[in-house]
Amino acid sequence: RQQLTKIVSGLLQLETPPTDSPVFTFLEEELKKDKAQSTNGEGSSDSFATIMSKAEKARKRKDFAAALALLDVAKGFALENMTLKSSLNTIVTQQALCTYQLKEPNPKQALLDALVILEELQPQQSADIEVLGLSGAIHKRLFELENNTENLDFAIQCYSKGFNIKG
Repeated sequence: RQQLTKIVSGLLQLETPPTDSPVFTFLEEELKKDKAQSTNGEGSSDSFATIMSKAEKARKRKDFAAALALLDVAKGFALENMTLKSSLNTIVTQQALCTYQLKEPNPKQALLDALVILEELQPQQSADIEVLGLSGAIHKRLFELENNTENLDFAIQCYSKGFNIKG
């Protein structure tokens, strides 16, 4: 009896054994990431939704530089957290939109920079009407600046594909 009591007491003093479930281990890591990301680099505790809302408000008041900074933070959250990955398309399209609307260092370069950002979503193969519409708008504006008919043709192609998808 003494020996059994000693063994049980020893077992009770041991730390809880780690789980052997790979799913729980994965989810535990995701929860740790969530907690670590609940404070962004400036020490504030803005949630992903709050950051996206602030970015939208900045864009609406035409503060594109602030919107881009917020979208960059949001993209970092989305890349690190699997539950937010579905927001990446929205973030990237908003980054491209704000980049070309910022018109820095000049309107043409801003449009070219926006195309580089949007390329991440592969507009040529995309079936997303937001991506197609934005790609068409950027190419249309490039045509207006350069008079290059290839840009106009691509803009028309994007708009047509988006129109057909929307139905």
